[in-house]
Amino acid sequence: MTSNIFKVLLLALTIQACNTEKPATVIPASKNMQWWEDRHNRIVALDKSDFKVFFLGDSITQGWIMAKYGHNIWLENFGEESALNLGFSGDRTQNLLWRIENGELDKSNPELVILMIGTNNAKDDSAEDIAKGVKAILSVIQTKLPKTKIIVHRIFPRGIESHPLRLVTNKASEIFSKNSNEQSIYYLDINSHFQDESNNVPIDIMYDGLHLTTKGYAIWINAIKHLLPN
Repeated sequence: MTSNIFKVLLLALTIQACNTEKPATVIPASKNMQWWEDRHNRIVALDKSDFKVFFLGDSITQGWIMAKYGHNIWLENFGEESALNLGFSGDRTQNLLWRIENGELDKSNPELVILMIGTNNAKDDSAEDIAKGVKAILSVIQTKLPKTKIIVHRIFPRGIESHPLRLVTNKASEIFSKNSNEQSIYYLDINSHFQDESNNVPIDIMYDGLHLTTKGYAIWINAIKHLLPN
């Protein structure tokens, strides 16, 4: 009896140790915010069977459908029915991971997923842990959508070239770029399109050094248009 109790305690301690070794970036987490949960529930309930393209990300992705910024460009290129916006403001890798593990990709079969995530992790998480979060997301996408091609963006630049968070996002992107296999996962670096000759981001492209203006969304769509399904 004593031996069995010892084994159970040892197993429990081992499991606990393994869990504590996981970075927050790979542990699915809900935001516990009403607007966030409402948006998630609407997407889960939506008939997604006819959408050809899914955009996954944070506020930069969500901005595609905001009237002030990317909405007109979105309509010009996708209309209302060919692409689905799965961008949620403020999301980190763990929040997106929770969403796709809880129904947002279910009952769908898009030809293409475009992923851009990780910038909101940069203040608190290491480049290595951000890359682990992106890798976890890619794994779930491939499991749920095995026939879908995935484009994973290099995390977009922030502000001036010397912005401290750029060091983190650049290194994270370099790490997760190695997940590209040129068959089902493609790494795409379009950051130079958003930068001037000094590698700074002009305010007419990102109004606050992070979020895209209408011009920024035009740059984004023009950089990926040749990769979109017909």
